[in-house]
Amino acid sequence: MVLDNYRSALDWWLTPLARLFRHVHPDVFTWTSLAAAVLGGVAFWKSGPSGAGLDLLLVAWACVLLNSVFDLLDGKIAKLTGQATPRGDYLDHTVDRLSDSALILGIAFSPWARLEVGVFALLATLLTSYVATQAQAVGLKRSYAGLLGRADRMVMLLVLPLADWVWTTKGYAYPGEMTSLLEMMLLYFAVVGSITTIQRFVSGLRSFGRDGQQRQD
Repeated sequence: MVLDNYRSALDWWLTPLARLFRHVHPDVFTWTSLAAAVLGGVAFWKSGPSGAGLDLLLVAWACVLLNSVFDLLDGKIAKLTGQATPRGDYLDHTVDRLSDSALILGIAFSPWARLEVGVFALLATLLTSYVATQAQAVGLKRSYAGLLGRADRMVMLLVLPLADWVWTTKGYAYPGEMTSLLEMMLLYFAVVGSITTIQRFVSGLRSFGRDGQQRQD
């Protein structure tokens, strides 16, 4: 299930919050979301399974939370105040890719995961988003199809750092060859993200006829 299709379920708290900040330009929240992601990436990178490293894992989690809220707020405020523009959409999606990269690379370079797993996770994540926006670039609807969207990734980035923090502070051992739940998350991003890329690519191709033009039916 792709959670991007259920964003409207958040309106019960997001809309009142957006109204509270309606006098703030949406770009402020867009850039602040990027700052939170970069700080979160650094916190993930410097975190670890003991002492101050665990405190930094909580800092990273808090940064992911802020990034998620600010990312939702910018678009909602833009729509509520009539400031939604193609420029804002372009900025928002570019910042999202930079934020994804900062967070995933932070985990990839941390003691919680192997670098090669993180690299594949980042590659799959960027390709998934690229195929979606490229469909829009050639006149199709932006594709949110597939098994793993950004909303799904953000939920996992909110849940699994906390789970790893609890697991480690309680002194539990990871089963088998598992290094951490965060590494398993990156592996999931890599595998399921690759599947999602293929799903979106095939879906886009099916939108064209044999003449190479977009189907009208």
